[in-house]
Amino acid sequence: MSSKPSQGINRRQFIKAATLLAGAGSLPGLSWANSAISGENKLAVIILRGAMDGLSAVIPYGDSALSGYRAALVPADNTLLKLDNYFALHPAFSGLYQLQQAGELGIVHAVASAYRERSHFDGQNVLESGLETAQSNPSGWLNRAIQFQSQQQAMALGQSVPLILRGQASVGSWAPAVLPATNDDTLSRLQSLYNNDSFLGPRLQEALNARDIVGTAMGGTRAPQGFTALVDAAANFLNATGGPNIVVLENDGWDTHVNQGAAQGNLQRKFTELDTSITQLKTGLASRFFCAISHPI
Repeated sequence: MSSKPSQGINRRQFIKAATLLAGAGSLPGLSWANSAISGENKLAVIILRGAMDGLSAVIPYGDSALSGYRAALVPADNTLLKLDNYFALHPAFSGLYQLQQAGELGIVHAVASAYRERSHFDGQNVLESGLETAQSNPSGWLNRAIQFQSQQQAMALGQSVPLILRGQASVGSWAPAVLPATNDDTLSRLQSLYNNDSFLGPRLQEALNARDIVGTAMGGTRAPQGFTALVDAAANFLNATGGPNIVVLENDGWDTHVNQGAAQGNLQRKFTELDTSITQLKTGLASRFFCAISHPI
């Protein structure tokens, strides 16, 4: 599945966004400059839809003003997973804390775009496009990045291709099956039927290749569901010979305006899910894993 060409981006915006991308090379474990000559570099981007509360994820417990502004949202001090004398992880992030202690997790705290309004939709438009303002039909910064890297292959995991991957560069897509698995005999007949079809033939082959990578078990009665299925698929795709080296997946439900809680509540539940998922991805990628988490303010 190919995404649509970009529109409405002027030269100044593109150069500025490209310059921001170049700065990614300074992050530990990430290398954009060498990605065209090294097929071992892997990137998994997890988009948290709705905006994560960064001050509850990485808590500046050493700030004397914190309790005055957010006392009801801060877990008990003796439960915090302290990184140093100022910052601590929320207690739900026990897996991430172990990764950080092992040097496999980097945290970029309190970064921000130029967007200063109150729309989550426009804010995420700016983050995914890499531009200064929300636009009606922009391309994504990651799609623009892979246009300059001829050996990069990107795949969106989920029901749609997110903005970050839309643009002129062709990207793949995959989603867990919602219907019973198709038997091999039917697939063989479909291959024969579409073998000489220039449009449907290659797309069927792409689907079959993806099926082989993630394993037919994902379509069975015990297959992982929801975000767990996407994380499993991400590791399988990134580990596959000839598979993509960039995957993007989305996790919804981060707009926690109600019942957010501190050590308990909706946000704690989402933190636990994220912690489990990244730990799961680490297990799947083994030595190829390094995690960098950035949460905008």
